[in-house]
Amino acid sequence: MAFRHLVTRRRFMAGAGSSAAVFALAACGAVATTEEMAEETTEEAPQAEESMPEAEARQVVWSCYRLSGRMEGWDATFEAIAESTGIGIEPSWQDGSGYWDRRRAEFAAGTAPVDLMVNQLNWVIPGGLTGMFPDLYEFMRRDNVDLDQYFPTALSSWAWKGQLWAQPFQHGGEVVFFNKQLFDEKGVSHPHKDWTYDDLLSAVNKLNDPENNRWALEIGQNGLHYMMGTFVYNFGGEILNDVRDRALYGEDQNSIRGAAFDVDLHTVHKATPPPEARESLGSGIRPMDAQMVAFEFNGNFRHNAIRNGIGAENLDFAPPPVGPTGIQRVSTGGNSWSILSLSEQLDDAWEVLRVSHTREILENTPQIEVISWPPLFWAATSENWLRLFEGTHINDVQSVWQSGGHDLLVLPEGSEAWSTMNEPMGRALAGEIDTTEAMQESAARLNELFSQRPDEWK
Repeated sequence: MAFRHLVTRRRFMAGAGSSAAVFALAACGAVATTEEMAEETTEEAPQAEESMPEAEARQVVWSCYRLSGRMEGWDATFEAIAESTGIGIEPSWQDGSGYWDRRRAEFAAGTAPVDLMVNQLNWVIPGGLTGMFPDLYEFMRRDNVDLDQYFPTALSSWAWKGQLWAQPFQHGGEVVFFNKQLFDEKGVSHPHKDWTYDDLLSAVNKLNDPENNRWALEIGQNGLHYMMGTFVYNFGGEILNDVRDRALYGEDQNSIRGAAFDVDLHTVHKATPPPEARESLGSGIRPMDAQMVAFEFNGNFRHNAIRNGIGAENLDFAPPPVGPTGIQRVSTGGNSWSILSLSEQLDDAWEVLRVSHTREILENTPQIEVISWPPLFWAATSENWLRLFEGTHINDVQSVWQSGGHDLLVLPEGSEAWSTMNEPMGRALAGEIDTTEAMQESAARLNELFSQRPDEWK
């Protein structure tokens, strides 16, 4: 049965006021008693027995904030899952502003108007630690889900101390996008899977051309939890201890060297467009899309916008460079779905979630067209998916996601940890303080935040 024809339990109960009144009156003797009805039974009674009310339809409410240009694809995917499982799905598209606050308020009030919700890396652990989400590992073990098919960080990013609180629906990571035409015009070798930070610096010096309103590169989302973190790791640095309750990078010289390389690209080599150049592009236009820079470090979600800006024939991909000691890591992240622990349909919610990652659904519905990157390795290497990237080196990037992916420092403190650690680094990137001072201040502030962590979070 298609999901749109099913009546939800919530809607049934919301419109059941008159029926509830009848049941109340019956209890008070205001209508005929069971014995009186038996005395008046006629030969048509068997027909009455055959007309018993239908069993309540199985139904879940699947909620997400509005996704521009992607909601129709998800709606069609939900309908296919409903038809496959026999479990009705009611999509609930909501305003993004305040979405997380609404879910937390509902949980605090002891209610769950939705059964499944979209989740983010800065929400999942704070929510999981308060009991908002059940452990999906239990469901996966019960149903023999092959965990090896997931990119390693696609699952670990959503887990804390052995519990998995979300199932990723899209996963990907850091990519070095580059414009082959601009590299070729300057006679610069293309980035490749084994290039180094010396190669990066050599390319920057050849490509940077401020006099002609062109710069070498842009580094997007440049925080210690994301792009800058890759510089730190690849120079042999450490960010947190194993249990993630202490920042190590403030006094670690390898960490400082990695961050300094990143900062120097902005402040010493001046290889990135200054604010006035960016402002000249107009609202919503990025330097890479306008061919103002030759390459960009950013998340893979940018590939469509860049392809549209520079032309598919000019776009190619590489992983971040190999560090001085042979380390090559890359930041990875994504989005997920979580089941609400207060849902009255836990098993049905899990069933539709499980089926969303079967080949039947992932290969044959628009889901594959509305995600930034599949979280399952078999799907991410399928012909259906890779057709968009024909003629490029995207598989070199995927290989590093698989072997050297690092998560985005997912912590109980959520986005507060990210903003705390990155504020001093932002001042370093602007040239206001040096890298060593910024790293020391950043680590000290993060450790102060960790010192306030409640015992139940440890």
